[in-house]
Amino acid sequence: MVLTPFQFWWILVLILLFPVSMNWKLILQGEVATGTVVPDRSLPEILRQQTDIHVIQVVEYEVNGTVYEAAPPENVRYKPGRKIRVLYHPKDPEKYVLLCFSGIFLDFKIAWTGLFLLLWMAFFFSFGKIRHRDT
Repeated sequence: MVLTPFQFWWILVLILLFPVSMNWKLILQGEVATGTVVPDRSLPEILRQQTDIHVIQVVEYEVNGTVYEAAPPENVRYKPGRKIRVLYHPKDPEKYVLLCFSGIFLDFKIAWTGLFLLLWMAFFFSFGKIRHRDT
């Protein structure tokens, strides 16, 4: 298989745009609110018995007078009080995306992007060649 440099980079860009494509409805129809990172909260006793996690960090954002909570990606810590923009669906404000690098690219569902990128690079370096123009 022979690819031009343009084809190689185009496929690479498409893979990197995968996280954006997973949230395309929110991007097109969503509205933006400003959320605030609140200090760590202790989990209820029943949840502490089921997990090793005893505290959780949340981002609170308000829509039409109702306060909603957004969970940052796992293993990501924000400074309490930090303002983070939240993109939410106007009909269902509990559907959200944190509008920051970690909120978009470090979400668990987005781990597929890393897998696709790894597979593309492995496939390309195993079987592909880039065809350069003759000068």
